[in-house]
Amino acid sequence: SKSPLGGLKGSDQTLKFSAMWDDSARLYGEKNFYTLNFYLADETMEIRMVNRPSKDTFPVLLKRSKLPRDLGNPDAGHVTAAELVCGTHLDCYGRKIMILKCADDFTAGYYE
Repeated sequence: SKSPLGGLKGSDQTLKFSAMWDDSARLYGEKNFYTLNFYLADETMEIRMVNRPSKDTFPVLLKRSKLPRDLGNPDAGHVTAAELVCGTHLDCYGRKIMILKCADDFTAGYYE
């Protein structure tokens, strides 16, 4: 059964997305690709860089935590599963992360 917050009650299921941060406007900047995992049980997420040998000094962009909607307004709450829509941007502490696609069948089915 679904909880009022949109997740599955008692679930250990994870929504998985492919995501990108386009930093190419900066000098020597580039497109960085990530896997975004959203944990339904506690509405936390983590954002990890897709393995690339030259970039694994900081592979975790966001450790598992609740991502605030607005850093300047603590009453704004945190990002929920309903806000994770393919083609939209997510503000992760000043970085605009674009959600590219669902990374698995469970995630695609969750949004149908």
